[in-house]
Amino acid sequence: MQDWERSVRSDLETALHDALRSLRATLETRLQQELNAGLANALHDATPPVQQALQRRIRSWSAQLPPPPVPLDPWPGWLAALLDSAQPPQLLQALFMAASNLAPRVAIYVIRGGAAVNWRSAGFDAPIRISLDGHNAFALAAAEARALSWRTDRPLQEPLPMGFVTSLAGGLHPLVVRDKTIGLLYYECGSEMPDGQLEPRLSALLRVAGLALDQIMRRTGRSADDSPAPSPVTVSTTRFPAVPPPATAAAPAAATAVAAAPAPAPVRPSSATEARARRFAKVLMQDLELYLKRDRPQDLNEARAQRDVYQRLREDLDKCQQSFLEKFPAGSGVDLSVLEQQIIEILCQGDRGMMGASYAGLH
Repeated sequence: MQDWERSVRSDLETALHDALRSLRATLETRLQQELNAGLANALHDATPPVQQALQRRIRSWSAQLPPPPVPLDPWPGWLAALLDSAQPPQLLQALFMAASNLAPRVAIYVIRGGAAVNWRSAGFDAPIRISLDGHNAFALAAAEARALSWRTDRPLQEPLPMGFVTSLAGGLHPLVVRDKTIGLLYYECGSEMPDGQLEPRLSALLRVAGLALDQIMRRTGRSADDSPAPSPVTVSTTRFPAVPPPATAAAPAAATAVAAAPAPAPVRPSSATEARARRFAKVLMQDLELYLKRDRPQDLNEARAQRDVYQRLREDLDKCQQSFLEKFPAGSGVDLSVLEQQIIEILCQGDRGMMGASYAGLH
């Protein structure tokens, strides 16, 4: 974490240095423009030969001026505001200001008990309280710590609560601290997403905010339950019957009873474990796709074109599967279908048939 913070702060220092250099150039340009205007006014009282000489001199001088500076990207400032926050409310305010600059309609919700409570909104009248007990997009994003986005050509599968316009492009991003969803960022953009930078930047802002909030809690000795969004979504879990003890030679009747008993139910992971597994699998596949696009684009393109992704990329996928099993072994209850889903979603672009005719599942 310290290395990451140092890297971010180094980037911020570089951006600030560039900003100061651009500001100096701007001030110099404005000063030169004022001098030009003053000289132009003085020409009215000069003789024609003097006017022509001064005009030539001014044109030559103006041609040597640097071009106007490019507007600075506010992105480093937004990250700096998150990292410099000393208290959770200050951090939420920094997150809100950054998000409201990216999308016209934004709302931040904090999770208390079984509901999402509106902390602040801009651009529209967001509902005050949203129950997370039912089946809706807010409940899904909070329970699975998963970002959701939708467009007019790719509608949202889960219903939005009353008070939200489903015909607009938008999304939900969870604020996660120590594997707990403590808040949600909702945004709307109109009929279409403005550009390809919105989703990645919002995702990065939420991730940095979660890391910064975790550091605040560590400094102040707080837990996730002391944050502005104290309680994660509570998901009920099924209680399975205890497995009877193994029989011994001294108890043949017990052995018979155990043999006749039905097989115990498989271990079922908690929703938090499933969410972590899903995020880990998604990161694995995103990293693999990025590596293939950068270093082996022909392999990826041919695998997709020939619809034989599993066989052509078998060695890479086996390494990813090994990493996944090291993180979530068989005893954790997490099934390999979690990884398979991300392979199909990312490498196969949502088309399971692209895995190949001989593909029979991960094993």
